[in-house]
Amino acid sequence: MKKKSFLIVDKDAHYAQIYAQRFEASGWKVFVEEQFEQAKKKLERIHPDVIIVDLHPVQEALHFLTFLRTHSETKHILQIALSSEGGRKIMKQAQETGVDHYILKTHFLPSDAVKKVKRLLDENPHSL
Repeated sequence: MKKKSFLIVDKDAHYAQIYAQRFEASGWKVFVEEQFEQAKKKLERIHPDVIIVDLHPVQEALHFLTFLRTHSETKHILQIALSSEGGRKIMKQAQETGVDHYILKTHFLPSDAVKKVKRLLDENPHSL
């Protein structure tokens, strides 16, 4: 059985590593990028099952999420927006890009996020 893979795009290397460790401990192959442009380049070489995108800076992150949804190679990938801010405006903007789910860093421990992603994959097997 193929190991599921995960791309984390987060400018905060500390948070990215915490999430990466949790997903790796659950048997995932994890890739981490801090910059959106580098993540686009990495997507030319890898085909993750899930992409989690931190929404900071907001406009750059929203542009990246829109890019993911509008390209045939990435539009099927389960996309999760991650933010430390819970403003309705930001959440609405993320939803408008077509993001599959929104996770607030302040409401979920990284281990809870792993459980949430597993549940989302079980609910949306067509996204793989």
